[in-house]
Amino acid sequence: MPDNLVTDRLTLIPLAADAARLITEDRAAAAAVLGIEIPEAWPYSDLLDFLPIYAKMVQDDPTELGWGIWVMAYRGLLVGDIGFHGRPDAAGRVEIGYSVQFDYRGRGFAPEAALALIEWASAHPDVSRIIARCYPDNASSIRVLQKIGMQPIGGPDDEGLLVWASFA
Repeated sequence: MPDNLVTDRLTLIPLAADAARLITEDRAAAAAVLGIEIPEAWPYSDLLDFLPIYAKMVQDDPTELGWGIWVMAYRGLLVGDIGFHGRPDAAGRVEIGYSVQFDYRGRGFAPEAALALIEWASAHPDVSRIIARCYPDNASSIRVLQKIGMQPIGGPDDEGLLVWASFA
């Protein structure tokens, strides 16, 4: 199991299968397992729908932990999530994504967490490139990607998303 990552202000916690499952069943128990307070607004619906799938995936293959969901904790409170869309592909690419709770946006948490996770992934020899995708009108996400040194490399893709890359 990967260790928590600690930045200047955040602790990034890899979301284990039991915690992912508990979030949909018993939030208080999930908070106890994670050791942080979980706001009622978290997670947003897209992640909420994915949690049971993710929990089974990590339960079936514990080596998936780290290549999926991590939570961002600030002063004992979950302020967002970040992670990868799975293990690196055959070309060594891994895609990163993130979401910060509305009340905590604009404080620099997304770039701080992204840089820590990129550093973690870059330490793996099978990772050669980290990519991210965002909508062209998502100015906040574009600023985050620029702050962490990613460069636009294409898009919009089939889903209407711009593609950004950082080299490990």
